[in-house]
Amino acid sequence: MEQIQSFVANKTVLVLNAGNVQLMPTILNRARNVRVVDSKGLRWDQSNATFERGNPLTCTISERFDIVWSNVDVNEMEQDDVHQFVAATAKLALDSIFAVQKVRGSPTAVGIDLLEKCIQKHHVDIHPNLSIVTTAAISSSVAMTEESVVAVWSDRKMPLIWRDSVYSGKCAIMTELYSAQKAYITSLMAPNQPTSYVEVGCGTSEMGSVLFDRMAYTVGVEINPVMIELAKDIHPLMHAHPRNFLIEGN
Repeated sequence: MEQIQSFVANKTVLVLNAGNVQLMPTILNRARNVRVVDSKGLRWDQSNATFERGNPLTCTISERFDIVWSNVDVNEMEQDDVHQFVAATAKLALDSIFAVQKVRGSPTAVGIDLLEKCIQKHHVDIHPNLSIVTTAAISSSVAMTEESVVAVWSDRKMPLIWRDSVYSGKCAIMTELYSAQKAYITSLMAPNQPTSYVEVGCGTSEMGSVLFDRMAYTVGVEINPVMIELAKDIHPLMHAHPRNFLIEGN
């Protein structure tokens, strides 16, 4: 719970359907501003929140929010409908969080499975009665000082077509961009001493696969087990290297 409270802190949040009115104010109590659109007009007591009765699927905004929090029930939706819904929420906010209520006798797992397939991320249980699937990269509770980080590289939104282009050589401009990325990361490394390399959301470990021989060690952390197996198949030498680690985790 602390993790999600920290993530929404000082951010603007659009809530689609009020959801659990006992739990939501606890989750959002650190948010800067909250707007709740609920089909039944449900509300809770929160000084920085506004409530309106309306269709959460058709609500309009004048300015994009930091986060959209959806309590909309997706259990009865088809997979295509979930894809359309997720795409629609992306227009409302920078990050989307989809909550699935755990109700006894309710097919909760169906909604979670639909969202996981769409967003390609595993769900997180933030409360005994609530799970979420999110597009956001929610940081862990382990603190890290800025002084200990040389640089951060993120390619978590790189589409699979990009990877296909890189490996197959089908698209010259993608290969050029990939080469530029390798050159940039290489420039961050000390020339005459080993360097550690950690790739979060490693996918198929494009960078680690070509740089691991220059490292003291490399670590790739990937939430999707399928991508871990793909990385092992595509880069067998990297996988066999004693100082390289491919870890399944969030």
